[in-house]
Amino acid sequence: MPFGVIAPAYAPPPLLTPAEQAAIPQRLDLTVGDQMELLGYRLDQAAIAPGKDLAVTLYWRAAAPMDLNYSVYIHLLDENGIKIAQRDIYPGRGLFPTTLWRPGDAIADTYVIRVPENTFRPNRLQVQAGLYALDSGGPLPVRDGAGRDLGSAVRLGEVLVLATPDGGIANRVAFNLEGRATLAGYDLDRTAVRAGETLHLTLSCRAGRPLADDTIVFAQILGPDGAAWAGKTGRLAGGWPQGQATPLALDLTLRPDTPPGEYYLDAGLYQAPTGRRLNVLDRWGHVQGDRAVLTRIVVLPAEPAPEAAQFTPPEVPHPLEAAFGDVALLKGYRLDQGALNPYEPLRLTLYWQAAATPSTAYTVFVHLLDDTGQVVAQHDGPPAYGRWPTTSWAPGQVVIDEHCLSLKDTTFSSQVLVEIGLYDPATLQRLPVAGGDDKVILPVRIDVHP
Repeated sequence: MPFGVIAPAYAPPPLLTPAEQAAIPQRLDLTVGDQMELLGYRLDQAAIAPGKDLAVTLYWRAAAPMDLNYSVYIHLLDENGIKIAQRDIYPGRGLFPTTLWRPGDAIADTYVIRVPENTFRPNRLQVQAGLYALDSGGPLPVRDGAGRDLGSAVRLGEVLVLATPDGGIANRVAFNLEGRATLAGYDLDRTAVRAGETLHLTLSCRAGRPLADDTIVFAQILGPDGAAWAGKTGRLAGGWPQGQATPLALDLTLRPDTPPGEYYLDAGLYQAPTGRRLNVLDRWGHVQGDRAVLTRIVVLPAEPAPEAAQFTPPEVPHPLEAAFGDVALLKGYRLDQGALNPYEPLRLTLYWQAAATPSTAYTVFVHLLDDTGQVVAQHDGPPAYGRWPTTSWAPGQVVIDEHCLSLKDTTFSSQVLVEIGLYDPATLQRLPVAGGDDKVILPVRIDVHP
């Protein structure tokens, strides 16, 4: 047992040969901090179902000796940029701490992360990775081969969460309400909505035993602090047929003053005479609360996004002309704030005009840079929060693209510049800008003061 089972199980990962390093499938060649290199990555599948495990392989190489044991993090972000899962672990499952690495040591390190069972489908999950020091919690900066700062996280490829194949319940769940009823599934018309707009929810409810006709279904949209910003109740038409999943449509209209951000969508049952909610029980019968968390949604900024293709450029507050390859022309921008409190998000609107219909779904990056050129805040995402991916653009179409950026350091006080660009999320290759650069610095400085 010690030599045949235990020792092999606790052996450090084998070092990669030069031939194996040359055969890495998705090449990146990024520098993380000053001592590590992320050579590339591999995703074991392009599509996955909720509740399944995704294997992510990262190819690391030591560039210099390290006196700290750095930890790897893997995040899964949904199509709205919400973090739905994460995995934090030392390299080599903890068996090869970075203080033992010698310059030139390279390994293929595989991390398994589970896609949560309540992940909304269909969806596009972005895999994000990086390194940080566990003691200080600070992530290491990432730079490309030209020394450009890419922030503190590496955006890897996408994984699709496909729609339900059998045409049945779109998003199956199994919330047990005191053994009397089950919330069996739900569907939404969208997962990103604006203040004042209506979200269309369909719940699938099943009675476990006969329920009174005065049993009411409720749904609500809650902020992180538990405050309700939308709510709706309803009754099943024809009562509660035992054992049968019955759909119920509920329309939730957000308050006009709902601030942008991440929100929870909850549902449950209560008895009309008393108002008592039925408790949600886990598989062992333990009470988990009196409401079921279905999923999370994003409330977008109040400025309406284009609902149809626009071919007449709108009035742009700050016009400019910057061509990104043969894909798009940045016509200008709008900033909602001339000065910024670091506790508040910066809201930036970009105006793109399509030059072609590319075959690549490019990602927009927006960076705030301090006086040294370091990234102090960033937002990456498809144009218009995914409503207008570049693969859907028609030549001449104008796309209004919004971004919200939050500074992690709330004590930050300085002027910042705004950096804009487009890149291929599969290769991280940026689109060139006319003039030879691969980014645009907006002609504005923003004062940041706590």
